[in-house]
Amino acid sequence: MNIRKRLMKRFSGETAQPKSKAFNLLTKLARGRNVYHFGRRAVAGGAALGVFLAFIPVPIQMLIAAPLAFLFQVNLPVALAATWVSNPLTLAPILLLAYKVGSLLLGESEQVFMEDFSISFDWLWSVAADVWLPVAVGSIVCGLLAAFISYISVIWAWRLNLLAAKKKKLLRKKS
Repeated sequence: MNIRKRLMKRFSGETAQPKSKAFNLLTKLARGRNVYHFGRRAVAGGAALGVFLAFIPVPIQMLIAAPLAFLFQVNLPVALAATWVSNPLTLAPILLLAYKVGSLLLGESEQVFMEDFSISFDWLWSVAADVWLPVAVGSIVCGLLAAFISYISVIWAWRLNLLAAKKKKLLRKKS
């Protein structure tokens, strides 16, 4: 059974509608925009959107992903789940990568972290003033690259799954 059939079977159950008018409006918007559609492009777009937002260093990535999923008509649950690429364990390496890429693109030196290192908020604020631009530029570039790679990966994984399912079906018919 391919991915689409399994996902549709799993998530096809009806849910009880709450009495809130605002929530009813949101559910009508969600149904009209196909944000729960498990098609190849919708899922790949949701993964790309979520991964891009995972590289942007803001604490409200999921709150940004939801309206953007409606706007771009991509799969909402996948977009929300993909934002968790950046979590407390991966945040430091992602920010360091973004800083290095931003410094490389802007032509700045990477010696900011080595100057008078101490564990204090004063040191953090003094370094943040020098680091924010390379981190912002690097985050956008890394996010775009990671989004492109995730989009292409999901499209190709989906395609390979469909080809494997067709091959399996042909082998069953020959038997």
